Amino acid sequence: MFELEVAAHRLANYLTKDVEIDTVQKAKIEYGLSLFLGVAIELIFTVGVSALLGTAVYTLLMMLSALFLRILIGGAHCSSYRRCLVFTMIIFIGLSIPVKYLALNGGYIYLVPVFAGIALQALMASPLGKKVVLTSDKIMLKIGI
Repeated sequence: MFELEVAAHRLANYLTKDVEIDTVQKAKIEYGLSLFLGVAIELIFTVGVSALLGTAVYTLLMMLSALFLRILIGGAHCSSYRRCLVFTMIIFIGLSIPVKYLALNGGYIYLVPVFAGIALQALMASPLGKKVVLTSDKIMLKIGI
């Protein structure tokens, strides 16, 4: 499986190979790269799979609105990037199907997924959402994800 931290480390080394930089600054670059790569990979995989289901636009709008709110309020985390990726894909792809239905039948094509993403992230930042994330993480760990 893809090792996010290893990729960020190698990329940081490549980007700073000809630059005098201290270890703290390099660690900050690695951290930023790992965050960027992690979010980009989640977006690509999740939207890619949802494209096969015809829900890519709805998934993308939900993910971006949830990400915006997550930056502001935070939320629980899975204990590994792989479990985070699986959790993200299951939640957003699963939710995109009813969101598409509601958006098309309610006439609010773009508002429904945006509000769904915001509501989902608000839930994930709550005590109940944190419990859902931690329970899901434990289940995925038990089944080898």
